[in-house]
Amino acid sequence: MSSTDTTDRSIAPDREALSLMTKLKLDRFKLRKIKFVEEYTQIMARINDSTMSSFDKVQLVSKSIENLFGEDGKTRYLKNLETILTISKANTSTTNDFLENFFQNLMKTIEGGKRRSEYNYLFGLIMSQWLSNQQDEFTPIEVTSNDESLLTNEQLKAIIFNKPQLDLDKWRYFLENNLLSSSVDKNLKSKKAFEKLKLATEKFSKSLLMEKVSSADVQRAIDGVINGGSLDDYRKRLLMKMRLEKNTVDEFASSLNLMIADLAEWNWPIEGVRGVFRRNLVGKYRCYYEENFLTAIFLEHIGLKWSYHFKEELELIFDFLTEKIQKNCSSNSIQDERINMQKNEYWMSALPDESHLEFGMASYANVDSGIASYANIDSVDLKAKLLYLINVEIQLHQVLHADTSFTVVSADLEWFGPSIPHEIILMFLEFCGVSQIWLNFFDRFLKQPIYYKPGESIRQRQRGVPIAHSISFLFSELMLSGMDLYVYQNTGIFNYRFHDDFWFFDSQSDKVTQAWTLMNEYAQITGLKFNDEKCGSVQILPSNISDQTDTLLPHRNVKWGLLTLQSTGRFVIHRETIIPFLDEMKVRLTNALTITEWINLYNQYIAFFMRNFGKCANILGTYHTQ
Repeated sequence: MSSTDTTDRSIAPDREALSLMTKLKLDRFKLRKIKFVEEYTQIMARINDSTMSSFDKVQLVSKSIENLFGEDGKTRYLKNLETILTISKANTSTTNDFLENFFQNLMKTIEGGKRRSEYNYLFGLIMSQWLSNQQDEFTPIEVTSNDESLLTNEQLKAIIFNKPQLDLDKWRYFLENNLLSSSVDKNLKSKKAFEKLKLATEKFSKSLLMEKVSSADVQRAIDGVINGGSLDDYRKRLLMKMRLEKNTVDEFASSLNLMIADLAEWNWPIEGVRGVFRRNLVGKYRCYYEENFLTAIFLEHIGLKWSYHFKEELELIFDFLTEKIQKNCSSNSIQDERINMQKNEYWMSALPDESHLEFGMASYANVDSGIASYANIDSVDLKAKLLYLINVEIQLHQVLHADTSFTVVSADLEWFGPSIPHEIILMFLEFCGVSQIWLNFFDRFLKQPIYYKPGESIRQRQRGVPIAHSISFLFSELMLSGMDLYVYQNTGIFNYRFHDDFWFFDSQSDKVTQAWTLMNEYAQITGLKFNDEKCGSVQILPSNISDQTDTLLPHRNVKWGLLTLQSTGRFVIHRETIIPFLDEMKVRLTNALTITEWINLYNQYIAFFMRNFGKCANILGTYHTQ
């Protein structure tokens, strides 16, 4: 894409959405008007031929009806055409007048359609001009920069605008020969399970193009955009208001149907998308992209639909992987409970489940982190539940196998979202059966045109996914599901994963080491990298065994929130991590201008601390409460 100077939008987001929807329909009206004029002109030129029979005129005009009105027009205006033409062939002496009347009625239909297309285009043109002439009082919110945000900006640019060097042949070979195939049991059943996924995906690729977007679909997509963390407060309030207006929601649905019909033509706005850095409570800066409402809702809808599909299909894959284990354990056993928990609560937990969304859209789990979770969240947060689960597994092991160690590993990928290589994810989608029209669309989505300041030249993203998009979360989950499958199939180790944060554990340290080795192999093939600063391991040791640290595992602490896991099997507060937050809290409270601001800041920090210390539970013991 060539560099283009751009300036900040001065049109309010709600009016901009209305203007875009009007333009979308205006373009359709214009094309339809041109089509009617061309068809009408051709008809008039041919029927002026005096030698043309009424039979030929009816055939000519009926074909034009089909071209102009489609299947609906054929059913409505040409219902008895075949019967009329058959009779006229058999009895030409008595049907000429009848055919002529039928021809005249068809011509009135075309002339009426031509006039309607002209009126529609004229009305759309007037509406578009009226919108452009409205006085606009909207002033874009200027986000101030500081040293930290500028540093994050430079780090981000260094990643997303540089295309990674990858061995794509190696990745293709891995997909075809290693994914869902264990080193021990490379049988046809594994291949068959994935073939079912591919066939289902090929079918879904076609059906989604034909599916009509409903008002409920739009409202669900709006909920996703609102809860996704990409909007500032002003835009969020506007979109909440638009969601409650039935006519506006219907207009969005109508526009989305037009956009899906022209999916092959969709692309980002030519003026690019502005990236804005915002700071969260943890002190990290994340770059959000200010798309117009219509684009944001359209992309959210597409992402949700594809997420429903892949969630359902990957759950079937997990059923296949655990089929043998489930058959060999009783329905009330610990292992059965473990498998059910893995499937129902942790397997692909960040993807939405359509069957449960009829009761209302589940919100993103953690707006501060930019990580989405549409899954069904219990009253007990899943991450808190993982803390309980690790404690249960440790204590269960200490009771059943008191003389052996228990290994726990935590890991995190470095700059995961911005680092995802486009070619890797597109090849993965192709392998899963996604059709070419959708692959081309997803490729355009990934190659987002970006600028950060007014007047700055536009640059096209070469790597990574835009934050806070359902499509982005889908791509992230699919990539990491490949890692999960690869590890589980070869080791039996289940990755308890939240986006790109991993926790896994087992009493057999060699299995844990093998899992970590396979994860690094997968990361290397796909152009990803684990963050050494956030990867750690610990062995829970019996009192009679000295330290047995595995040199192949990461050597830093295993962390959960603001807690670290000791070799005794207890989580304790990591005080060095807390100090910077306490210092920052004091400064921000001291600088608060009002009592309300002070109270809000205090409540946010206290909630943050309590959340990251882990909610109290019996399994944690009284020492945790103290």
